[in-house]
Amino acid sequence: MVKTAYGIAKEEGFLSLWRGITPAVLRHLVYSGSRMGAYEVIREKVLLRNKDGSFPLW
Repeated sequence: MVKTAYGIAKEEGFLSLWRGITPAVLRHLVYSGSRMGAYEVIREKVLLRNKDGSFPLW
């Protein structure tokens, strides 16, 4: 990975490494947001709480 970054910086300039930061951040926001939003729903529907309010270990 470092060698690839070095090659890009050498051939295209150091600032070219930052061109992909916006799509990467947007992807992270969408994926993480979806995961965090779905977590509660999936936990409640799939894991099913025990009578004492805890979740099974499995």
